[in-house]
Amino acid sequence: MRFYKKRFILSLVFIGFCYVCYIALIGNIPLNDLEMPRKHYDILWTKKSEKLVLQFHQHSYDPSKVYSNPDDPYHDRILEQMHFVPNSYDPFRSSEKIIYMFDGLGDLPSGREKFVFDKCPVDNCVLTDDSIKMSDADAVFFKDSYAGDFVKDRNPDQIWILYMLESPFHTPDLTTFNGLINWTATYRWDSTLTAPYERFTLHKNISMNKLNTRNYANGKKKKVAWFVSNCGAMNQRLEYAKELAKYIEVDIFGACGELQCNSFDEKNSCSKLLQREYKFYLAFENSNCRYYITEKFFRNALWNDVLPVVMGAPKVDYEHAAPPNSFIYAEDFETPEHLANYLHRLDQNDDEYNEYFKWKGTGDLIDTKFFCRLCSLLHDESATPRYYKDIEKWWRTPLTCTRDKWSNSSHYITDWTATFQ
Repeated sequence: MRFYKKRFILSLVFIGFCYVCYIALIGNIPLNDLEMPRKHYDILWTKKSEKLVLQFHQHSYDPSKVYSNPDDPYHDRILEQMHFVPNSYDPFRSSEKIIYMFDGLGDLPSGREKFVFDKCPVDNCVLTDDSIKMSDADAVFFKDSYAGDFVKDRNPDQIWILYMLESPFHTPDLTTFNGLINWTATYRWDSTLTAPYERFTLHKNISMNKLNTRNYANGKKKKVAWFVSNCGAMNQRLEYAKELAKYIEVDIFGACGELQCNSFDEKNSCSKLLQREYKFYLAFENSNCRYYITEKFFRNALWNDVLPVVMGAPKVDYEHAAPPNSFIYAEDFETPEHLANYLHRLDQNDDEYNEYFKWKGTGDLIDTKFFCRLCSLLHDESATPRYYKDIEKWWRTPLTCTRDKWSNSSHYITDWTATFQ
């Protein structure tokens, strides 16, 4: 009996100790720190006066840099959003935000796993594709979807998000979403959450004049390569490539050519083939649309040490998204023959060819932590409510894409806020 009494007393002492530690910990969190506007908190444990104290390292962020601004069309806000923690967010008291994935989770895990694994600064969000939870979700996430008849039951307190990575030429009509979408997540930089195929970010304090002694032309005997499967693109890229091939060697792999190479990542034969044998790569998109720059440019060309010849977005978009002086813009040349003459010139001059690779080592492609950014914005209770009055007009306005050369048109986004309330 005495043994059990002793264990009972020890249990009470242990519980009391835990309670004292809890009070000490919570009592040492300065309330005014939690209420300061928009901080990024790094949680660290230290020992101070024999007590465990939770400390916050604060980094201020300007909320005007977190949301899209029509006066700053070339600021994608990704870096700011990656570190954004709203002042309304309390890591201990804020309720979790439920994100209902309308089209299913795909490869994403359910629950909080994605946010915890990515070490999001705001991680109190959960993913679900359980339709029973849709009406109570804080956000509904649509991927290239048709809203259907259920829109009449829309919960007005929800955030509806439309996610699209294909161009307007390859996405469905969005009229059914008019007046319903609050946020957009696309490759366009004027989206609420910019979701680029890749993002190149310069390292800090890096000089573009640093010495790079590597000869990127060394050992490469072949001229131009292109991997392509869509032979009917509206910008007539295949016709352009075939005309180019009259004046310079162009090897076309895939459904639109006579050569085959089936797998494409940095460890397989296609990447090795480019790195070893080719000097130029046709990074031709299937659509000429603003901001539309895909992995064809970043992964297929730049990261395989091949000089990309680009067609797709306007040149100014490439200049903002790409490493400095890292590409050749096809429309800078009057005809494919003129382009071929320039490529022949570079082929004969290694020094001039290597000028396009001086950016190497100055930056990296980064993980833009899309779902971290989404979770942070969902916890921003001070955000101004917004919705797209005419999402179809915003997405498919004639000012966004062209079937012609950009040099032959004046197709630029002007007042995209006209469809936004």
